This record gives sequence, C-alpha cells and structure tokens, in this order.
Amino acid sequence: QVSSSNGKEGEEASTWQTVGPITASNNDDCNTESNCQQEAPKRQYTKALPLHVKHLLAPHATIKSHRKSKYLYRHSHDKIDTNLLVFLHGAGDSHTIYHALGRKLSIPQCATLSLHASCMNDSNERDGRDKCGFEALPFGLGWSWFQEMDYNTGLPLNKTSSCYKSSLERAATQLDNLLDDLTSIGEEDDSSSGGWIPERIFLFGFSAGACLAMQTCAHRIQKTKRPLGGAMCIAGGARIVDNVTDNEDGIDATPVLLVVGEKDQK
Repeated sequence: QVSSSNGKEGEEASTWQTVGPITASNNDDCNTESNCQQEAPKRQYTKALPLHVKHLLAPHATIKSHRKSKYLYRHSHDKIDTNLLVFLHGAGDSHTIYHALGRKLSIPQCATLSLHASCMNDSNERDGRDKCGFEALPFGLGWSWFQEMDYNTGLPLNKTSSCYKSSLERAATQLDNLLDDLTSIGEEDDSSSGGWIPERIFLFGFSAGACLAMQTCAHRIQKTKRPLGGAMCIAGGARIVDNVTDNEDGIDATPVLLVVGEKDQK
C-alpha cells in the first residue's frame, strides 16, 4: 500500500503497469564479449579477377558462357579472398570437376581459379608475349598443357627429347606469365582487384597439370622470382630439373607436395 496524494491510507496513488524487462540502449557498451561479437559486422574481403587477366584467359569471349569454358573463378566461402588456389587438370580432362572440388574443400580465406588448357589461346595478338595457348590434342580428344606424345607415331615422347622439353618449358613460361598478372605489386594489396602476393598463390595439378605446376616452380627459381605459397602435385611431377642450378641469389624455392602411387611412372 502507498499513500495517495491526500495522505489517505489503503488507497493506491496510481496504477502500476508492467513495462517488461529493462534493456540497455543502443548507445550502451557491450556487457559481454559474446554480445560484442554478435553485433560486429562480418568482415568481407573479396577480390575480383583483374579485367586484363580475364581478357588474357579468354581473349575472344563475348558472353559469360565463353569465359566459363576457359576458366572458372570462385570466391572463398567466407568471402575473404586472401589466398588463391589455381587448379590445373590432366591431359584431355576438364576444369569443371576441379571447380567443384574447390567448392567441396571450402578452404577458409581462399579463392579458387580452375583453368582449362584451351585458355590463353589468341594467336591473332602479337605484343612480344606468346599467346597461342597450350596444347590441342589430336582427333578432338581435348586439350593438354604440353606435348607428351608424337602425333605421327602415337608413341609417348622421351622425357629427354628436345620436343618434350621445349613444349613443357614453353607451357611453364605461359603459366608463369599468368601468375605475374595475378600478382599484386609491392606489399599486400587491400583493393578488391589488386591481385595476390606470390606467397599467397598456390598451385594444384593432376598428372600433366602436376608436371606443369612443378616445372613452373623450377622456372621461377631460374628467373629469380619470389616463391609461391606452395604447389600440390598429384600423380605427376617435373621432368626438366637438370638445368636448375644452386640458388646463389637467396631466392627461396616454392614448397612442393608430391603425391604419387606405386603404379605411377617414375
């Protein structure tokens, strides 16, 4: 009981109303760490492929489906594209299954770029850089990264033959040029299309793609370039290693993981 305004006992001066629980205003500080984390906006750091890289990969593409037949790019599932994983398929294979693999892996803070060996095919342009693509297989069997067989006899090329070596070295130069275009200049770039520093670019190659990945790593040592973040070579590896000399310039080599089976050719 409370006293009314005229002082009489037993009468309520006013009617009590339920107003619900008392809550902090929006201007109040977070009382707990969990509340602060819930209110904090999610950080997003997506990178788009630079336009000149898109043109390099698919120079004659006029619609989106044309570009998809040459390459497939996917942002990281957490929208933080700090790293880039480049997929290289095997001879006569497709890049689409590796695009699906990247989605299945869902590696945190890692965008994926799945390349088809028919990309970078532009024999009409001449600006001092080889842009005639990689290797088209005979009889409509698809594409590969370099020549592995004699198309006249149908026999595999000897790994020490000049034709094999020159074809693989040319492919490594092509891929290395693409990596240069994907690389940001100087310190780590926070822009949405600034590229990636070399140490945050990784290669994943299967069979012929694995040979190209490892050969590209060796090529970067020869050119005294900064190492990549790493290379994963499945059922394949470099064939031209006799011309890689000791590292006298202090350039670190790219870490390589080589995964092969008992029946893989040595």
